[in-house]
Amino acid sequence: MAVAPRRSPRRPWPALLALALLIAGLGWVLYLRFTDQPLRDPFGLYNPSPVSNQPDTEDDIQRISPLEDGMVRALVPARVIPAYQKISRDDLFDIRRGAFAFVDVDEDFAEENGILLGTGPIIGRVMKRNKRPGFVFTEADFLPKGTRPGLVAGIPPGKRAMRIEVDLVKGIIGLNPGDRFDLIAATTVEPLPKTIRAEAKAPDSSALLGAYKDLVKKPTSNSDKPASSVVAEPRVETIVQGGSVVYPLETRLIPTSSTTLTAGQITGTRPVQEMVIALAPEEVAPLMAALRMKADLSCVARSGHPDDPMDSLTPGMNPKPVKDPSMEASASQAKEPKLSGMMHGLDEVTVIESLVGGKRSLTAVPRAVRSSTQDTSPSDGGE
Repeated sequence: MAVAPRRSPRRPWPALLALALLIAGLGWVLYLRFTDQPLRDPFGLYNPSPVSNQPDTEDDIQRISPLEDGMVRALVPARVIPAYQKISRDDLFDIRRGAFAFVDVDEDFAEENGILLGTGPIIGRVMKRNKRPGFVFTEADFLPKGTRPGLVAGIPPGKRAMRIEVDLVKGIIGLNPGDRFDLIAATTVEPLPKTIRAEAKAPDSSALLGAYKDLVKKPTSNSDKPASSVVAEPRVETIVQGGSVVYPLETRLIPTSSTTLTAGQITGTRPVQEMVIALAPEEVAPLMAALRMKADLSCVARSGHPDDPMDSLTPGMNPKPVKDPSMEASASQAKEPKLSGMMHGLDEVTVIESLVGGKRSLTAVPRAVRSSTQDTSPSDGGE
């Protein structure tokens, strides 16, 4: 039997060489990355040119043109500036242009309309309203010098600010900052009891009269008749006169927490729509009382015309009790002094005071009635 010749095992030299080259290439790339060098091959065959960050065309560059005769440059916002914010240099600097944002306006036009020029009268001032980019600044855009930025900047002098939920006040949605309004609270007056005693109960005089109590005439009592019958009416009061809006309607998330048997304590947020209003100091407490009592609050907007009187007031309405005419007589009797009813019939007796062993007691005895024939005048010698 013939035996085949023995072959030597074939070694994978090509695969090992390719693996070595791959490892060397990855190592070279990592070396260039860690040393912050541009990507290139180790033999200098590939060396790309550095990439420039400058724009390719001149159209992408906003060049500053020279100022023409009779024109001035006025600063404008480079971004939206919200109300009650203090202006800084960042609000006026245009990053793309590399300079302050400005527009060229006619010199006479700028002087006629009071356009502010330069950074001096602008930087550091507090905005009175929102300012959009591209619009020049005037003195009407700012609050008085020295005003603190933030929420307190929008509060008029002498006023107080409150943050209220718009769900509690009807008709307040839609007002803008600076709009004036009145707040009216409506409540219902609780009715009085149906029957009211016409007069107070007279004290029992039996202890005073003793054995002669039967001689006293008892007055007729009208206590079973009602003194008055009052019909309940709504009470409408104006609790805020001439309030103004500081911040318009905004939605704020407030944290909430609840506890369940399965998941334990769960925390989350709840959206609340609020508005900041300004009102007089003496109106803060009535508004808080109306919110506490959950009264029906309604907002009445005032006119925005300049000729609207600032001192005009919105009157309220107080309920007027409606009395039953048939009960006026009994009500008038109830206001009379009770002494006449208590002492009715006591004109026929005389009260004698006696002290026995330091104890004071009163006893009523019949008074002697003298007839007209027994009366004598001093001229006849009688006593």
